[in-house]
Amino acid sequence: FLAATRDLDGAIAKLDSARRSVEKLPAFTFLVAVRRATFLLSNFQWEEAGDAFAAAVEVYRSVGRRALCPSLSLNSHLCYARAGRSERASEMLALCRSYQKENKKWSPLDKTSLRQAEVAHREALKAAGASPSSEQAAGAFCPPPRVATESEDAESPTAGAEEAPSEADASEEKWRPTMLLYLKICLVYRAANFMKPEA
Repeated sequence: FLAATRDLDGAIAKLDSARRSVEKLPAFTFLVAVRRATFLLSNFQWEEAGDAFAAAVEVYRSVGRRALCPSLSLNSHLCYARAGRSERASEMLALCRSYQKENKKWSPLDKTSLRQAEVAHREALKAAGASPSSEQAAGAFCPPPRVATESEDAESPTAGAEEAPSEADASEEKWRPTMLLYLKICLVYRAANFMKPEA
């Protein structure tokens, strides 16, 4: 209700209060983090939104879940990049790209995020004047071991797993991070509905 009436500060404060109440309930903690990120996006609080998306990823990783982690990691990367936090943006991009190695049938949303992460990585290498082969020398992100859930134990190489998009798939795609972030705000999270008229 608070967000619908464009009281974003009140909505964020209410979620902060709820977060303390559900901190031992991963599913609810995840939902609070994602919703909080949405309201922070509506309020143009880029760094805080990046933190909230990153927190949602960590909740899922702590219980061995992979679904949505690529997409939320990319969201966090976009927010940190918009806030000028280049180091954190790089960390979240590396985390997103680390899921390329997972043997999982990703959702369309996650498959798109993995492809976009490769485009972002390609452009970052160009900007740095580096080649893809220099990535290994710089040290690639290595995710910590995760605990498999029962549903994921049932997955096998023959369970219809698809390969994640390769760099070749993204070779012709343009990288427009600000436009992508605003598309997510308006179309994926419909966060424009909560913005104040003057925004």
